[in-house]
Amino acid sequence: ANAGSFFKNPLVPINNFKDLLRNYPHLNGREPRNGYIKLSAAQLIEKAGLKGKRAGDVGVSDKHALVLVNYGNGLAKNINELEAVIKEAVETKFGIKLETEVEKIICG
Repeated sequence: ANAGSFFKNPLVPINNFKDLLRNYPHLNGREPRNGYIKLSAAQLIEKAGLKGKRAGDVGVSDKHALVLVNYGNGLAKNINELEAVIKEAVETKFGIKLETEVEKIICG
């Protein structure tokens, strides 16, 4: 079982998408909406080189880049750290800020 997609697919203005395509011609965009294009968060994570990346007992699934995996003894703080690494890598490479899709519940 998993929480499903960890990040939302971002919407970017069409002009930003066209700029991205100059450097990354294989990026997929779809569903033009009011001047915005929806990108694949999974593709951005993959192209940032993070698919299958592990940090201790947590990692990005090697099957689908939108799924974060606890391989055994990972803690919530490890998932949060991995989330931050992913967000920073995608923003640095593409200038796009990813948003989480999952709801985090704090117990204690």
